[in-house]
Amino acid sequence: VHDSHLATAVNGPASPLSGSGDVVVPRFDNFDGVAILTHKQAEDIRARVGDIGNIHVIPNSRALPVQPVEGDRNPAAGVLLAQLRPLKQIDHAIRAVTDVNHRLGATATLDIYGEGDEGSKLESLIQRLGVSSLVQLKGHTHSPAKVFGESSFSLLTSSSESFGLVILESMSAGCVPIAYDIHYGPSSIITHGVNGYIVEYGNEEALAECVAAFLALPAEQKAEMREAAISRAGDFSDAPVVSMWSEALAAAAARKAIPAPELQVAVTDTAWGTWSDGALDLRVTARLTAESDSLDADTPRFLCRRRIRGSESFFRASGEMTGQPAGGEFSIVF
Repeated sequence: VHDSHLATAVNGPASPLSGSGDVVVPRFDNFDGVAILTHKQAEDIRARVGDIGNIHVIPNSRALPVQPVEGDRNPAAGVLLAQLRPLKQIDHAIRAVTDVNHRLGATATLDIYGEGDEGSKLESLIQRLGVSSLVQLKGHTHSPAKVFGESSFSLLTSSSESFGLVILESMSAGCVPIAYDIHYGPSSIITHGVNGYIVEYGNEEALAECVAAFLALPAEQKAEMREAAISRAGDFSDAPVVSMWSEALAAAAARKAIPAPELQVAVTDTAWGTWSDGALDLRVTARLTAESDSLDADTPRFLCRRRIRGSESFFRASGEMTGQPAGGEFSIVF
């Protein structure tokens, strides 16, 4: 899964699914293994579909470049690499850097690398703010490692990411990342104040203040952050990530080798109610029979699929057994 499964994350794990997420997430059972890029996204998906045992967290990897000489780096230079489209919210970064220079009295520049439909709109914003000498659209680059190696900090102002590979590219070159706290990625990579910064999502004023605070740090402290960023990027180098893939593929093969049990489940009774906090309490009695000896000795798990009336939002809750089964009947609370 290379993107967020949510269309927007305004309501956390219960937010509406994206177009592709609405197709794939309800069908996770059909896969022997599913790779998710971050633990946070995996947690949110499990909260949505239940923990069915086939989800693996495997981050993206990046080969580490040769580290640049620190003297080649411009201490006031910022950089942003992204497609020029609304999702990336590059206008936030432009206004924040403008704020750094005009309101906060610090000197910062920002080079923006990328192409997309928002180019002319962003150029107009730069001209309107009068910062064309500080903020420039550079187009596409074939040498991101060189760009990061010559810059002091990088910005990520997207509204959504699945991982933020650009953060790793920045950190591996010793360029300190400053990123919005979004679903998903930045908080899984960056330790705030140690190897980068996490800023409240959408808070342009806080973003500007964070940039100014970083630029004001003593050179020795900046160097420590750069070293910490490079070290953290090493956790996502190819070798450890390939090992994760090896383990996940072995687990998927083992899962596939287990024959599916032939079962019949009949609901014999139901009851429901609501608690004072509005939580729904659903109680089900179900009779489970196996067509063969394929059902193992483990206690079966029951899951309840639900959809909100008037909505296609998919949820599934894991049930808790109450008491011992009698005559093949199980009492479950969802």
